[in-house]
Amino acid sequence: MKILSERQCRDFVHDGFVLVEGVFDRGVAEAGCEVVWDAIGRHARGWSSPEHPVAWFDNFVHLQYGWRDGPFAQAGTSRLHGIFDDLLGPGRWRWDHGFGWWPVLFPSFAANKAVRDLGWHVDSDDDHPTLRVPEKAVVAIFYFSDAGEGDGGTAVFRGSHLEVARLLADADPLALKHEDVRPRLPRPSSDEHVLEVTGNAGDVLFAHPFLVHASNRNTGSPRPLRVQPARRPARSTGLRARRGRTVLGRESGDTGARGEMMPTRATARGHCRNSRAQQSHPPIIGTPLCR
Repeated sequence: MKILSERQCRDFVHDGFVLVEGVFDRGVAEAGCEVVWDAIGRHARGWSSPEHPVAWFDNFVHLQYGWRDGPFAQAGTSRLHGIFDDLLGPGRWRWDHGFGWWPVLFPSFAANKAVRDLGWHVDSDDDHPTLRVPEKAVVAIFYFSDAGEGDGGTAVFRGSHLEVARLLADADPLALKHEDVRPRLPRPSSDEHVLEVTGNAGDVLFAHPFLVHASNRNTGSPRPLRVQPARRPARSTGLRARRGRTVLGRESGDTGARGEMMPTRATARGHCRNSRAQQSHPPIIGTPLCR
């Protein structure tokens, strides 16, 4: 069943992202928040474990682990699967239902930073990111609580996925090292080029894995608890990209090696068109767990 509208498909292709409302139940999101806040409370009281590492910074707590059971197992709804089908095609992805890591941004996080200094990046699990690595088809960012304007929601640089694709394409066949890619990424020069993606509990932001994004400034109320550990939300069974566009194709050696993967224009167009037929904490936003 087709979930995304033609406009939503176009947004994903041209802007590099689309926010879809009500992908999973608000009750599931609230139960997930309780799990996260309970873990933070236990860490604050001195609890530690090698299997549950945590890092503490000014206005920022990073739970470097995640969960697969309980409420998190209920977030992988049929609506979510339908959206992946719309973007990637039925049978061309694999869902990992675990959630983690959890970076939690509190009020005043990065409040005095200029827009260029927000830590703009693309998510990559590969030391040598390229256009042709069939691992991460879509970055899916789950809103486990409401995130309003100024609450530290994900900041995105609209359309930047196309520039990153060209950057990697120009480097082929010699892949750039990850540390060489980041300084070359396009960055917004002013706030007018930045979109803060706000949403409600149960919404999901679907982003191209090459979309340049950052942890945004939290200048709002003491509501936001934000989680953005984009690791392996969906995995394609075979996508190929050249010169900023994706060519659909299956290759015998595609087994999901670590790294980035891109479903861009051909992916979204091909499957979207052809399938016509009360809080006192920061918002919690999460993505699937890396296995």
